[in-house]
Amino acid sequence: LVLTGTPLQNNLTELWAILNYLYPDTFTDSQPFSKAFNLTRNIIDRDKLEEAHHVLDLFMLRRLKNEVEKLLPPRIETRLSCPLSPVQATLTKNLLLQDINLIIRAEEAVGSGAPPKVSLYKDLQNLVMQLRKVVNHPYLLKDVEGDIASTDLTTLITVSGKLAVLDLLLRSLFRKGHRTVIFSQFTSMLDILEDYCLE
Repeated sequence: LVLTGTPLQNNLTELWAILNYLYPDTFTDSQPFSKAFNLTRNIIDRDKLEEAHHVLDLFMLRRLKNEVEKLLPPRIETRLSCPLSPVQATLTKNLLLQDINLIIRAEEAVGSGAPPKVSLYKDLQNLVMQLRKVVNHPYLLKDVEGDIASTDLTTLITVSGKLAVLDLLLRSLFRKGHRTVIFSQFTSMLDILEDYCLE
């Protein structure tokens, strides 16, 4: 018995490792899994992926929260568009201009029809990660904040469009007596939110 809550995101080798652990005589080779689906090499074999889904149905019991806990209220999802602050817009522009040759190489690789090189893919991933940091909060980038001790609450909020919108939401929810849980993929963003809450 294997219990896992980790989604299989980047490759099927992780899935093979679990199945190999359970049935080492049946799942002896990881090659079919890694050949069929590998995002780092931009490989997706739709037929093999569909076969993997059918194989998994034999071995896996998948339960969703709403199937386990019947008393959960239905989830209400609201999407808000958050404008970039002037600081975020400038940093985004600078990052894109700094890596303009990388973007041109990526576009040429896509236009040629050949799969991009792994190094190009990794460079693009790095650029996207830096852009994600800027979109969340510019202070996630190294040396943007400057003197940390002199950053006041207003500055902390106004340099990030997301934090400005979040500030409005939290103030409204707090006045109405609501509790809030915030998730972030960046622990450093949680540090910024902690500074925001302490102020």
